[in-house]
Amino acid sequence: MLRILFFLLILISFISCGDKTYLPQSTGKTGELLVVINDKNLETEAGKSIKNIFGQYQNGLPQEETVFTVIPFPENAFSKILQRHQNIFIADISSKNTLSSFSVKKNVWAENQLYLKVSAPDDSAFADILFKNRELLLGYFLEIELERLGNTIKKAQNKPVQKQLMDNHQIDLLIPKGYNIVMDTLNFVWLKYDTEKSSGGNMHQVNRNLLLYYQDYTSESMFNLDFLLNFQDSITKKYVQGPTIGSYMKTVEQYPVHKKPFNLNGNYAVELRGLWHLQGDFMGGPFLNYSTVDTTNNKLISMVSFIYAPNFDKREYLRELEAIMRTVHIK
Repeated sequence: MLRILFFLLILISFISCGDKTYLPQSTGKTGELLVVINDKNLETEAGKSIKNIFGQYQNGLPQEETVFTVIPFPENAFSKILQRHQNIFIADISSKNTLSSFSVKKNVWAENQLYLKVSAPDDSAFADILFKNRELLLGYFLEIELERLGNTIKKAQNKPVQKQLMDNHQIDLLIPKGYNIVMDTLNFVWLKYDTEKSSGGNMHQVNRNLLLYYQDYTSESMFNLDFLLNFQDSITKKYVQGPTIGSYMKTVEQYPVHKKPFNLNGNYAVELRGLWHLQGDFMGGPFLNYSTVDTTNNKLISMVSFIYAPNFDKREYLRELEAIMRTVHIK
């Protein structure tokens, strides 16, 4: 009996020790950011800077959707329940702070949590440090969102589809269950996930699509915006046709396409965000294009995610597909 009691005391000490060995699972929806800020600062320069950075509109969406859904709470309402939220931003504005600084931590009060605290002596100094580090601070939350989604994908892999991609195209990509290959031909694959969702008392279809295609890599000029878009349009014209005879998927030329270079699992890559429509029909939506080089086989590989969900917001559908694309490893 004494031995059992001894081990129980050790266990209780282990769980409650300062290194937070045991933590509850984090809560909150994907794309939510809980901001702890006093009411007096919410509508001042500090609060506006938070909204301008984390609540800015996402590029490449047909309607106005913010990068994050910012949910402000005053410090005195920041309860233990709210402390379990997966994305937490603390605005520490006080004359007690002699310098402006920020700190980033994981799993402070919950598992899979990202905690960011920005400290400054006054409202203006807070807005200044936030503006100077805006891309870095926003990037922390964007990356953790994709990391969480990637972990979810790992738990529900569609292994037969993954094997087919590897066998036929030497592309190592994690594909979650629900996605199926609808076309697999020379240098081209089309994966699709169709679901139905309720809106206004009616059921509407949501189509998530992922295209993979490639060709011989010849020069760096293939990463030019015009080349990548022409390459994409030539593929979609050939393979992605609409319900109307002669209709096909095409980039919306009147809408700006946003281009950004980045590191994709150790490889140089380019990201494109824009809109697509069916030439000769009325369907459309957002697309996300990742292009990189398979240096072993000297191939330019492009992955294009596109959404058709006219009755719903599209940010999180596209973010899910982005998380899938981020798992790619070129063999």
